[in-house]
Amino acid sequence: MKNGYNPFQLRRFDSFVAEQYAAGRSLREIGELTGRTQTAVRRSLDRTGTPRRGRGAQPVADRPR
Repeated sequence: MKNGYNPFQLRRFDSFVAEQYAAGRSLREIGELTGRTQTAVRRSLDRTGTPRRGRGAQPVADRPR
């Protein structure tokens, strides 16, 4: 456990990050909610295979269909 989180905590964090990102929150917003850096949030999305939006992209709910 080099980061101080056990596997359960890491899975829970990754799940929360993926859900919040899919709901339209930004990396910065998720970082502020969780007390983690944007880099930690980005790595979490990578671990779960969640595709990232482009820089300055509109939240998912505001995108045209």
